[in-house]
Amino acid sequence: MNKTIEKKLSQFMFPVEERAVYVQDNPHPNIDVTDNYKAIVRQDRGKLISIMKNTYQLVPNREVILPLLQELHKLDNKWVIDSSHSFVDDSRMRLQVTFPELTLNVGTSDISLSLFLHNSYDGSEGVRLFWGAIREICTNGMVFGTLLSKYYRRHTAGLQASFHLIS
Repeated sequence: MNKTIEKKLSQFMFPVEERAVYVQDNPHPNIDVTDNYKAIVRQDRGKLISIMKNTYQLVPNREVILPLLQELHKLDNKWVIDSSHSFVDDSRMRLQVTFPELTLNVGTSDISLSLFLHNSYDGSEGVRLFWGAIREICTNGMVFGTLLSKYYRRHTAGLQASFHLIS
């Protein structure tokens, strides 16, 4: 990964970890750790992000971004990290990768093809990948544009984060 992209994406790849959840004033006097929930914590700041059921499987942003970038670097086509629809906060992220030289005519205009990669630590959504000529994606998941392909994986189902793009 080149230094410019690495610097641009460093804010997306902060370290996260699971921690035990303790219950104050637990009705069971000898048990103060619950096995039903886990805390998702931002490691570098020690900040609590969310409390999730124990079935939740943590998928760090790094584990979905780095395999995607490895595949993108193999392509002959130019691509850019597009900040117009990319964002990150402690609980969610969306990364837009645009291919400015690859366009799709949607009747009224040509739109550059893009990949949108989503992840969350608060249960608001699983790992998502959208590919197509996309004008907008609402926070509720509604897509405006031409969707060519999509991938979705819940955080309870496990993830084999590998992407194979056709070059």
